[in-house]
Amino acid sequence: SSSSSSSSSSSSSTTTKSSLTSSSLTAVDTSCENKLDTMGEGLCALYTANGVDCDEYFCDDCTYAGLCDELCDFCIEVEEEDEVSTNDECKDQLDENIGEGECSFYEESGYACDEFFCPTCAGKGYCDSFCGWCSTDVDGTITWYER
Repeated sequence: SSSSSSSSSSSSSTTTKSSLTSSSLTAVDTSCENKLDTMGEGLCALYTANGVDCDEYFCDDCTYAGLCDELCDFCIEVEEEDEVSTNDECKDQLDENIGEGECSFYEESGYACDEFFCPTCAGKGYCDSFCGWCSTDVDGTITWYER
């Protein structure tokens, strides 16, 4: 059996840009996400940590509008139920995405755990274990600590 099914799939997407923009203007976008992170987990935090300013690059009428809305806090406030309890893993997302030692490197570069990687900070979730915001017991029980 030969697998040649992947060659013809690229020409099927014919949605025009104008139809996308006109339809998205009518509905208020309440989704709050970092679209850039779909290309690589943690990219928004990485870019902003390296000097890419939210207000200059990611604002509504900026070059990269909408790519890092959640991290830049550009979201439309919607009544939200306690969604903080979704943290079900205690890990260092930055180390997993980029490579071992990234959390340590960023801390040495001036990105302090309590100022950048804290549970309510811009870099939340990226170095949780490294910064001691959580711990995992031998039986897999995760404990989260308040600052």
